[in-house]
Amino acid sequence: MKKLIFTICFVVVALSSYAQRAAEFKPFEIELNGGYSFYSAATIGGYARNYNAMTYSVEARYNFQKIPFDLGIRAFATKIPDAYENSHGYGVDLTADYNMLFIGNNIIPFIGFGGGMMFCTDSIYHKDGVWHLMPRIGVELYQHLRIGFNVDIYGSCDTYSTISIGVVFGGSRKK
Repeated sequence: MKKLIFTICFVVVALSSYAQRAAEFKPFEIELNGGYSFYSAATIGGYARNYNAMTYSVEARYNFQKIPFDLGIRAFATKIPDAYENSHGYGVDLTADYNMLFIGNNIIPFIGFGGGMMFCTDSIYHKDGVWHLMPRIGVELYQHLRIGFNVDIYGSCDTYSTISIGVVFGGSRKK
């Protein structure tokens, strides 16, 4: 985990000269997101492909006007696999993204980090909420389409990855 945090900090510092011009964008945006989650075999003790599932989320973000960061809150719902049944999970995350401008004004790569609490519908295996961390990377196209990859880490072996596509409302360029 220390290596992951160090790598994220190094990338943010090394690429700070390529930061987007944050004052060009409106401060508030909302993203509706859908994705496909791939569970690790260690999580369920079997074949992970049998337990892949859809994940849905809504995220509200504030884009800072002087720096290329945004902060957000994300609500999500997903399926939680286990050896006997699929239960549903839902939760809330706090997120932070660093936005970069590499190619042009309409292609904005981002690197981010989030974390929060997830609750499950089953009472046998997941009695209480579970804390998790969520590093993520992706690209925002034309300020309205966001493609991302994130990894949710719930413990040493309880991990899954999600590829997602989202539609962003607000946050576009100021006129």
